[in-house]
Amino acid sequence: MRDRVLRAPETGRDLVEDNSAGEEEPDLIVQTLTADLDTLKQNIMQKEDVFKAKVKVLLSERKTLQTEKKLSAAVIGGFGIESWLC
Repeated sequence: MRDRVLRAPETGRDLVEDNSAGEEEPDLIVQTLTADLDTLKQNIMQKEDVFKAKVKVLLSERKTLQTEKKLSAAVIGGFGIESWLC
C-alpha cells in the first residue's frame, strides 16, 4: 500500500503514514470521522427538534396575544374610547 500524506493544520507540515509493514490496519481516521459524522447528525436532529418545539410555543403565544388584542379592542370599543379620554 502507498504511503499517505496528511497535512497538519496547526503547523502546515506534512505527516506521512508509513504503510510499508505489509499489514493493513483498520483505518482509524475513517472510523473516527464516521463516528464524528454520526454524532453530528444526532446533534443536528436534536437541535431541529428543539427548534420545532420553540416555533410551536411561539406560534401559540402569538395566537394568544392576537386573541387578547381582539378582546381588549372589543372591550374598549364597547365602552367607547371617548369616555376613557375624558
